[in-house]
Amino acid sequence: MVVLLAAVGLVDLALFALAVYRPWRALLVLLVVLPFNAFLIYVPGHSLSSNDRIAIAAWHDAIVAGIVLAAAIAYVQHLRRGRSLRPTLVDVLAAAVLGLGVFYIFVAVHRVTALYAYRTLYEPVILMLALTVLARTQGLPASLAKNVTLAMLIGGVSAAIIVWPQVYLGGFHYLKDRKSTRLNSSHANIS
Repeated sequence: MVVLLAAVGLVDLALFALAVYRPWRALLVLLVVLPFNAFLIYVPGHSLSSNDRIAIAAWHDAIVAGIVLAAAIAYVQHLRRGRSLRPTLVDVLAAAVLGLGVFYIFVAVHRVTALYAYRTLYEPVILMLALTVLARTQGLPASLAKNVTLAMLIGGVSAAIIVWPQVYLGGFHYLKDRKSTRLNSSHANIS
Protein backbone atom coordinates (compact mmCIF):
# COMPACT_ATOMS: atom_id res chain seq x y z
CA MET A 1 0.00 0.00 0.00
CA VAL A 2 2.93 2.34 0.70
CA VAL A 3 4.18 1.88 -2.87
CA LEU A 4 0.72 2.71 -4.21
CA LEU A 5 0.52 5.89 -2.13
CA ALA A 6 4.05 6.90 -3.21
CA ALA A 7 3.07 6.43 -6.86
CA VAL A 8 -0.07 8.48 -6.26
CA GLY A 9 2.10 11.23 -4.75
CA LEU A 10 4.27 11.29 -7.87
CA VAL A 11 1.20 11.51 -10.09
CA ASP A 12 -0.09 14.38 -7.95
CA LEU A 13 3.24 16.19 -8.30
CA ALA A 14 3.21 15.72 -12.09
CA LEU A 15 -0.38 17.01 -12.32
CA PHE A 16 0.52 20.01 -10.15
CA ALA A 17 3.45 20.84 -12.46
CA LEU A 18 1.22 20.46 -15.54
CA ALA A 19 -1.34 22.80 -13.99
CA VAL A 20 1.27 25.45 -13.18
CA TYR A 21 2.82 25.44 -16.66
CA ARG A 22 -0.24 24.59 -18.76
CA PRO A 23 -3.31 25.49 -16.68
CA TRP A 24 -5.83 25.21 -19.53
CA ARG A 25 -4.62 21.71 -20.42
CA ALA A 26 -4.76 20.74 -16.76
CA LEU A 27 -8.34 22.01 -16.63
CA LEU A 28 -9.14 19.75 -19.57
CA VAL A 29 -7.60 16.77 -17.72
CA LEU A 30 -9.65 17.65 -14.65
CA LEU A 31 -12.89 17.88 -16.61
CA VAL A 32 -12.27 14.63 -18.50
CA VAL A 33 -11.09 12.48 -15.59
CA LEU A 34 -13.20 13.82 -12.69
CA PRO A 35 -16.35 11.86 -13.62
CA PHE A 36 -14.31 8.66 -13.20
CA ASN A 37 -12.96 9.60 -9.76
CA ALA A 38 -14.97 6.89 -7.99
CA PHE A 39 -13.31 4.25 -10.16
CA LEU A 40 -9.85 5.68 -9.49
CA ILE A 41 -10.11 5.21 -5.73
CA TYR A 42 -11.14 1.57 -6.04
CA VAL A 43 -8.15 -0.72 -5.68
CA PRO A 44 -9.10 -4.37 -6.36
CA GLY A 45 -8.23 -6.73 -3.53
CA HIS A 46 -7.60 -3.96 -0.97
CA SER A 47 -9.80 -2.51 1.70
CA LEU A 48 -8.82 1.14 1.89
CA SER A 49 -9.26 3.32 4.92
CA SER A 50 -10.87 6.72 4.46
CA ASN A 51 -7.43 8.36 4.73
CA ASP A 52 -6.08 6.18 1.89
CA ARG A 53 -9.11 7.02 -0.26
CA ILE A 54 -8.56 10.72 0.44
CA ALA A 55 -4.90 10.43 -0.57
CA ILE A 56 -5.73 8.64 -3.80
CA ALA A 57 -8.50 11.10 -4.66
CA ALA A 58 -6.23 14.11 -4.06
CA TRP A 59 -5.16 14.25 -7.71
CA HIS A 60 -7.76 16.91 -8.47
CA ASP A 61 -6.60 18.95 -5.48
CA ALA A 62 -3.13 18.98 -7.05
CA ILE A 63 -4.57 20.27 -10.34
CA VAL A 64 -6.60 22.99 -8.62
CA ALA A 65 -3.58 24.06 -6.54
CA GLY A 66 -1.46 24.26 -9.70
CA ILE A 67 -4.09 26.32 -11.53
CA VAL A 68 -4.36 28.67 -8.53
CA LEU A 69 -0.57 29.09 -8.50
CA ALA A 70 -0.57 29.73 -12.27
CA ALA A 71 -3.27 32.39 -11.78
CA ALA A 72 -1.29 34.02 -8.97
CA ILE A 73 1.83 34.12 -11.16
CA ALA A 74 -0.17 35.59 -14.06
CA TYR A 75 -1.69 38.19 -11.75
CA VAL A 76 1.72 39.27 -10.40
CA GLN A 77 3.12 39.48 -13.95
CA HIS A 78 0.06 41.52 -14.96
CA LEU A 79 0.71 43.94 -12.08
CA ARG A 80 4.40 44.24 -13.01
CA ARG A 81 3.38 45.42 -16.46
CA GLY A 82 1.57 48.30 -14.78
CA ARG A 83 -1.92 46.93 -15.32
CA SER A 84 -4.40 46.13 -12.61
CA LEU A 85 -7.54 44.05 -12.42
CA ARG A 86 -10.55 45.58 -10.78
CA PRO A 87 -12.41 43.04 -8.66
CA THR A 88 -15.79 42.18 -10.08
CA LEU A 89 -18.89 41.55 -8.02
CA VAL A 90 -18.38 37.82 -8.51
CA ASP A 91 -14.81 38.13 -7.14
CA VAL A 92 -16.09 39.89 -4.01
CA LEU A 93 -18.91 37.40 -3.47
CA ALA A 94 -16.58 34.44 -3.99
CA ALA A 95 -14.12 35.88 -1.47
CA ALA A 96 -16.98 36.22 1.03
CA VAL A 97 -18.02 32.60 0.43
CA LEU A 98 -14.44 31.44 0.93
CA GLY A 99 -14.11 33.47 4.12
CA LEU A 100 -17.23 31.86 5.51
CA GLY A 101 -16.01 28.48 4.27
CA VAL A 102 -12.79 28.74 6.26
CA PHE A 103 -14.88 29.13 9.41
CA TYR A 104 -17.06 26.11 8.59
CA ILE A 105 -14.06 23.94 7.80
CA PHE A 106 -12.43 24.78 11.13
CA VAL A 107 -15.58 24.01 13.14
CA ALA A 108 -16.18 20.66 11.43
CA VAL A 109 -16.04 17.83 13.92
CA HIS A 110 -14.23 15.36 11.68
CA ARG A 111 -11.34 15.98 9.30
CA VAL A 112 -12.98 13.88 6.59
CA THR A 113 -16.10 16.04 6.85
CA ALA A 114 -14.05 19.21 6.51
CA LEU A 115 -12.26 17.83 3.47
CA TYR A 116 -15.54 16.74 1.90
CA ALA A 117 -17.00 20.21 2.44
CA TYR A 118 -13.87 21.84 1.02
CA ARG A 119 -13.84 19.68 -2.10
CA THR A 120 -17.54 20.02 -2.73
CA LEU A 121 -18.38 23.56 -1.67
CA TYR A 122 -15.24 25.64 -1.80
CA GLU A 123 -12.83 24.08 -4.31
CA PRO A 124 -15.09 24.98 -7.28
CA VAL A 125 -15.20 28.60 -6.11
CA ILE A 126 -11.41 28.72 -5.79
CA LEU A 127 -11.04 27.17 -9.25
CA MET A 128 -13.53 29.68 -10.69
CA LEU A 129 -11.60 32.62 -9.29
CA ALA A 130 -8.30 31.27 -10.62
CA LEU A 131 -9.75 30.65 -14.09
CA THR A 132 -11.28 34.11 -14.32
CA VAL A 133 -7.96 35.68 -13.29
CA LEU A 134 -6.16 33.62 -15.93
CA ALA A 135 -8.72 34.58 -18.58
CA ARG A 136 -8.56 38.27 -17.70
CA THR A 137 -4.75 38.44 -17.52
CA GLN A 138 -4.19 36.53 -20.75
CA GLY A 139 -6.38 38.82 -22.80
CA LEU A 140 -9.01 36.22 -23.54
CA PRO A 141 -12.42 37.56 -24.54
CA ALA A 142 -14.42 38.96 -21.64
CA SER A 143 -17.31 36.70 -22.60
CA LEU A 144 -15.13 33.64 -21.91
CA ALA A 145 -14.38 34.79 -18.37
CA LYS A 146 -18.09 35.51 -17.82
CA ASN A 147 -19.12 32.11 -19.18
CA VAL A 148 -16.54 30.28 -17.04
CA THR A 149 -17.68 32.24 -14.02
CA LEU A 150 -21.33 31.50 -14.68
CA ALA A 151 -20.72 27.76 -15.20
CA MET A 152 -18.58 27.44 -12.08
CA LEU A 153 -21.02 29.51 -10.04
CA ILE A 154 -23.98 27.37 -11.09
CA GLY A 155 -22.01 24.22 -10.29
CA GLY A 156 -20.85 25.54 -6.92
CA VAL A 157 -24.31 26.73 -5.89
CA SER A 158 -25.86 23.43 -6.98
CA ALA A 159 -23.29 21.50 -4.95
CA ALA A 160 -23.81 23.77 -1.93
CA ILE A 161 -27.57 23.30 -2.05
CA ILE A 162 -27.20 19.54 -2.12
CA VAL A 163 -24.20 19.07 0.18
CA TRP A 164 -24.57 21.69 2.90
CA PRO A 165 -27.55 20.00 4.60
CA GLN A 166 -25.85 16.60 4.31
CA VAL A 167 -22.64 17.79 5.92
CA TYR A 168 -23.82 20.25 8.54
CA LEU A 169 -27.34 19.10 9.36
CA GLY A 170 -27.46 15.40 8.51
CA GLY A 171 -24.89 14.11 10.97
CA PHE A 172 -22.58 12.98 8.13
CA HIS A 173 -22.39 9.40 9.44
CA TYR A 174 -21.63 8.09 5.97
CA LEU A 175 -18.37 10.08 5.90
CA LYS A 176 -16.85 8.50 8.98
CA ASP A 177 -14.37 5.68 8.74
CA ARG A 178 -16.25 2.49 9.63
CA LYS A 179 -13.45 1.18 11.84
CA SER A 180 -13.25 4.39 13.88
CA THR A 181 -17.06 4.46 14.15
CA ARG A 182 -17.09 0.90 15.51
CA LEU A 183 -14.27 1.73 17.89
CA ASN A 184 -16.03 4.85 19.14
CA SER A 185 -19.37 3.08 19.61
CA SER A 186 -17.78 0.14 21.44
CA HIS A 187 -15.78 2.55 23.60
CA ALA A 188 -19.00 4.29 24.61
CA ASN A 189 -20.55 0.92 25.56
CA ILE A 190 -17.50 -0.10 27.59
CA SER A 191 -17.34 3.16 29.53
